[in-house]
Amino acid sequence: MDSVLAADTLRSTVLNPKQRIDVATNSIVQSQMTENTHILQQIVCGVIYLAKQGIPFHNDVEKISSPKNPGNFLALLKSYAETDEILYNHLYSPKLRNATYLSPTTQNDIINIIGYDMLPAGIVEKVKVAKFFSVLADEVSSHNIEHLAICLRYVDANNDICEDFVTFIKLEEYVPLTYMKLLLVVWKNLDCL
Repeated sequence: MDSVLAADTLRSTVLNPKQRIDVATNSIVQSQMTENTHILQQIVCGVIYLAKQGIPFHNDVEKISSPKNPGNFLALLKSYAETDEILYNHLYSPKLRNATYLSPTTQNDIINIIGYDMLPAGIVEKVKVAKFFSVLADEVSSHNIEHLAICLRYVDANNDICEDFVTFIKLEEYVPLTYMKLLLVVWKNLDCL
Protein backbone atom coordinates (compact mmCIF):
# COMPACT_ATOMS: atom_id res chain seq x y z
CA MET A 1 0.00 0.00 0.00
CA ASP A 2 2.76 2.45 0.89
CA SER A 3 4.46 1.72 -2.43
CA VAL A 4 1.27 2.47 -4.35
CA LEU A 5 0.75 5.74 -2.43
CA ALA A 6 4.38 6.76 -3.03
CA ALA A 7 4.05 5.97 -6.73
CA ASP A 8 0.82 8.01 -6.98
CA THR A 9 2.49 10.94 -5.21
CA LEU A 10 5.51 10.75 -7.53
CA ARG A 11 3.27 10.57 -10.61
CA SER A 12 1.19 13.57 -9.50
CA THR A 13 4.28 15.74 -8.84
CA VAL A 14 5.74 14.79 -12.22
CA LEU A 15 2.47 15.62 -13.98
CA ASN A 16 1.91 18.81 -11.95
CA PRO A 17 5.28 20.20 -10.75
CA LYS A 18 3.60 23.19 -9.05
CA GLN A 19 2.48 20.81 -6.28
CA ARG A 20 6.08 20.02 -5.31
CA ILE A 21 7.11 21.52 -1.95
CA ASP A 22 10.36 22.98 -3.26
CA VAL A 23 8.55 24.71 -6.15
CA ALA A 24 5.85 26.09 -3.83
CA THR A 25 8.48 27.30 -1.32
CA ASN A 26 10.55 28.91 -4.06
CA SER A 27 7.44 30.66 -5.37
CA ILE A 28 6.66 32.08 -1.90
CA VAL A 29 10.25 33.29 -1.46
CA GLN A 30 10.22 34.88 -4.93
CA SER A 31 6.94 36.64 -4.14
CA GLN A 32 8.33 38.00 -0.85
CA MET A 33 11.49 39.20 -2.60
CA THR A 34 9.44 41.00 -5.24
CA GLU A 35 7.27 42.65 -2.57
CA ASN A 36 10.28 43.70 -0.45
CA THR A 37 12.04 45.11 -3.52
CA HIS A 38 8.94 47.18 -4.34
CA ILE A 39 8.72 48.51 -0.76
CA LEU A 40 12.41 49.40 -0.67
CA GLN A 41 12.15 51.17 -4.05
CA GLN A 42 9.34 53.37 -2.71
CA ILE A 43 11.32 54.17 0.44
CA VAL A 44 14.44 55.03 -1.57
CA CYS A 45 12.34 57.25 -3.88
CA GLY A 46 11.06 59.10 -0.80
CA VAL A 47 14.58 59.57 0.58
CA ILE A 48 15.87 60.84 -2.77
CA TYR A 49 12.95 63.24 -3.18
CA LEU A 50 13.38 64.81 0.27
CA ALA A 51 17.17 65.00 -0.09
CA LYS A 52 16.97 66.64 -3.53
CA GLN A 53 14.44 69.19 -2.27
CA GLY A 54 16.43 69.89 0.89
CA ILE A 55 13.40 69.04 3.02
CA PRO A 56 13.99 67.81 6.59
CA PHE A 57 13.03 64.18 7.17
CA HIS A 58 12.07 64.03 10.83
CA ASN A 59 9.71 65.45 13.41
CA ASP A 60 9.38 65.01 17.16
CA VAL A 61 6.89 62.14 16.79
CA GLU A 62 7.98 59.55 14.24
CA LYS A 63 5.13 57.08 14.18
CA ILE A 64 3.12 56.34 11.08
CA SER A 65 -0.06 56.12 13.16
CA SER A 66 0.50 59.42 14.97
CA PRO A 67 -2.43 61.86 14.69
CA LYS A 68 0.18 64.64 14.76
CA ASN A 69 2.64 65.39 12.00
CA PRO A 70 4.80 62.24 11.68
CA GLY A 71 7.57 64.12 9.87
CA ASN A 72 8.08 64.73 6.17
CA PHE A 73 9.51 61.28 5.38
CA LEU A 74 6.64 59.31 6.89
CA ALA A 75 4.07 61.80 5.57
CA LEU A 76 5.48 61.35 2.06
CA LEU A 77 5.33 57.55 2.37
CA LYS A 78 1.74 57.80 3.64
CA SER A 79 0.96 59.84 0.52
CA TYR A 80 2.59 57.20 -1.71
CA ALA A 81 0.64 54.49 0.12
CA GLU A 82 -2.70 56.04 -0.83
CA THR A 83 -2.25 54.56 -4.32
CA ASP A 84 0.07 51.66 -3.48
CA GLU A 85 -1.55 48.72 -1.68
CA ILE A 86 1.75 46.91 -1.05
CA LEU A 87 3.31 49.96 0.61
CA TYR A 88 0.09 50.66 2.52
CA ASN A 89 0.09 47.15 3.99
CA HIS A 90 3.77 47.48 4.87
CA LEU A 91 3.29 50.80 6.66
CA TYR A 92 0.19 49.93 8.64
CA SER A 93 0.66 46.20 9.26
CA PRO A 94 4.27 45.18 8.58
CA LYS A 95 5.01 41.46 8.41
CA LEU A 96 8.18 41.97 10.45
CA ARG A 97 8.36 44.77 13.01
CA ASN A 98 12.17 44.75 12.94
CA ALA A 99 12.44 45.13 9.15
CA THR A 100 10.28 48.11 8.20
CA TYR A 101 13.15 50.17 6.67
CA LEU A 102 11.60 53.31 8.17
CA SER A 103 14.07 54.13 10.95
CA PRO A 104 16.31 57.20 10.83
CA THR A 105 19.29 54.81 10.77
CA THR A 106 17.99 53.17 7.60
CA GLN A 107 17.28 56.57 6.06
CA ASN A 108 20.85 57.68 6.81
CA ASP A 109 22.21 54.42 5.39
CA ILE A 110 20.29 55.02 2.15
CA ILE A 111 21.59 58.59 1.97
CA ASN A 112 25.16 57.39 2.55
CA ILE A 113 24.87 54.71 -0.14
CA ILE A 114 23.51 57.22 -2.62
CA GLY A 115 25.92 59.94 -1.50
CA TYR A 116 29.10 57.88 -1.56
CA ASP A 117 28.44 55.28 -4.21
CA MET A 118 26.01 56.64 -6.76
CA LEU A 119 25.75 60.41 -7.08
CA PRO A 120 29.20 61.98 -6.73
CA ALA A 121 30.79 60.60 -9.90
CA GLY A 122 28.23 62.28 -12.17
CA ILE A 123 28.20 65.45 -10.13
CA VAL A 124 31.99 65.67 -10.06
CA GLU A 125 32.16 65.39 -13.84
CA LYS A 126 29.66 68.26 -14.18
CA VAL A 127 31.63 70.37 -11.69
CA LYS A 128 34.94 69.68 -13.49
CA VAL A 129 33.59 71.12 -16.76
CA ALA A 130 31.75 73.99 -15.04
CA LYS A 131 33.02 77.52 -15.44
CA PHE A 132 32.22 78.39 -11.83
CA PHE A 133 31.50 76.32 -8.74
CA SER A 134 31.33 76.54 -4.98
CA VAL A 135 31.13 74.13 -2.07
CA LEU A 136 28.23 74.54 0.34
CA ALA A 137 28.47 73.12 3.85
CA ASP A 138 25.61 73.31 6.33
CA GLU A 139 25.48 71.86 9.81
CA VAL A 140 22.30 69.87 10.54
CA SER A 141 21.12 67.92 13.56
CA SER A 142 19.36 64.57 13.46
CA HIS A 143 18.52 62.73 16.69
CA ASN A 144 21.10 64.73 18.67
CA ILE A 145 23.84 63.86 16.18
CA GLU A 146 25.45 66.71 14.27
CA HIS A 147 26.11 66.23 10.56
CA LEU A 148 27.70 68.44 7.94
CA ALA A 149 25.69 68.42 4.71
CA ILE A 150 27.89 68.96 1.65
CA CYS A 151 26.48 70.32 -1.62
CA LEU A 152 28.13 71.58 -4.79
CA ARG A 153 26.80 74.61 -6.65
CA TYR A 154 27.99 75.18 -10.20
CA VAL A 155 27.13 76.76 -13.52
CA ASP A 156 26.47 74.08 -16.15
CA ALA A 157 27.05 74.15 -19.93
CA ASN A 158 23.66 75.88 -20.44
CA ASN A 159 24.64 78.62 -17.96
CA ASP A 160 22.06 77.31 -15.46
CA ILE A 161 22.92 77.40 -11.78
CA CYS A 162 22.78 73.86 -10.37
CA GLU A 163 23.00 72.69 -6.79
CA ASP A 164 23.55 69.02 -5.94
CA PHE A 165 23.71 67.24 -2.61
CA VAL A 166 26.90 65.18 -2.23
CA THR A 167 27.03 63.68 1.26
CA PHE A 168 26.51 63.94 5.01
CA ILE A 169 29.51 63.80 7.34
CA LYS A 170 29.04 62.96 11.01
CA LEU A 171 30.65 65.65 13.13
CA GLU A 172 32.71 64.71 16.15
CA GLU A 173 33.87 68.28 16.94
CA TYR A 174 32.40 71.73 16.36
CA VAL A 175 35.57 73.58 15.36
CA PRO A 176 35.77 75.55 12.09
CA LEU A 177 39.21 74.09 11.34
CA THR A 178 37.70 70.61 11.60
CA TYR A 179 35.05 71.59 9.04
CA MET A 180 37.77 72.70 6.63
CA LYS A 181 39.70 69.44 7.09
CA LEU A 182 36.52 67.45 6.48
CA LEU A 183 35.78 69.44 3.32
CA LEU A 184 39.30 68.74 2.04
CA VAL A 185 38.85 65.01 2.71
CA VAL A 186 35.53 65.00 0.83
CA TRP A 187 37.07 67.00 -2.01
CA LYS A 188 39.96 64.54 -2.24
CA ASN A 189 37.62 61.51 -2.08
CA LEU A 190 35.59 62.98 -4.92
CA ASP A 191 38.82 63.20 -6.94
CA CYS A 192 38.60 66.97 -7.25
CA LEU A 193 42.08 67.77 -5.91
